[in-house]
Amino acid sequence: MNENMKLSIIVVTMNRKDQVIEALRSCMACKLPEKTEFVIIDNASADGTGESIHSLFAHEGRGHTYIYQYLEENVGPGGGRNEGYKLSNGEYLYFLDDDAVIDENSQDRFFVQTVAYLDRNTQVGTVSTRVWDECLQKNREVRKSKTTVIDGYASIYDFHGGSHFLRKSVFGNMMPYLYKAYGFEEICPSLIILDKAYYNVYAPDVVAIHKPIVDKWRADSEQRGNVLCLELAGLLGSKYLLYPGILRPVLFAVFLVRWYLYLRKVEGGFAKSLQLFRVHTRGVKARKIKFTTLFKIIREFGIRAGV
Repeated sequence: MNENMKLSIIVVTMNRKDQVIEALRSCMACKLPEKTEFVIIDNASADGTGESIHSLFAHEGRGHTYIYQYLEENVGPGGGRNEGYKLSNGEYLYFLDDDAVIDENSQDRFFVQTVAYLDRNTQVGTVSTRVWDECLQKNREVRKSKTTVIDGYASIYDFHGGSHFLRKSVFGNMMPYLYKAYGFEEICPSLIILDKAYYNVYAPDVVAIHKPIVDKWRADSEQRGNVLCLELAGLLGSKYLLYPGILRPVLFAVFLVRWYLYLRKVEGGFAKSLQLFRVHTRGVKARKIKFTTLFKIIREFGIRAGV
């Protein structure tokens, strides 16, 4: 790691040329720590994304260091974030979805304030920003601790995948994200943070805006069923890999309940979710979290977080 690099801003993209340029421009418009780099992971785009990114940094980059990595296959959000993690040199990493931007009203403090917070609070492993979703027309929800506040920010169970800061030293050579998953890929690193006695915290005073072109959660959306299958599989897969093995029957029972509540009307949803779960977990090895960590999760965030 380059010890002089303070922050790496990482964006994973695929065939969203215009959106990823908007996302990067919004970061460039912010006040940034002096030693900041950009890392862009391209998940096999075929729309000229690479040329646009090189042009952006050549003409508007203001001398910022950047790394552009083109992947020959789409490895998904989690896999892309792991690639960005490997290439990054920053003490802290910031991950932004390619269809999101930094809110203009936060640009003067978004990065410098959060980096200063992480410098002060060495027990904090991740900082999740507030995320306003333009499709949902509300802030993305977070599950806050009933008791714990760290320097003004509430402890949370898991962070927002689309806009979060991560302390790289917590993970070292370990890849944080569930590689093959789409949906709840942030659960694994969130649990690892808690198991290592660090905190995930929520910063409501710095804001990213999620600007999806398609509202995948609309009731009549063709994508809604697929997304639900992916997220149910990702949630089960993360806990299957990280929870003590004795709890697997409980996890599958909870999976059945969630399928009944959210997926029973989706044709083939049960079989598809299980197939995706097998893909997510096949051949993946992970160190189990401690029972004491699980008890702490249930105590601070409730039984729904625990299972």
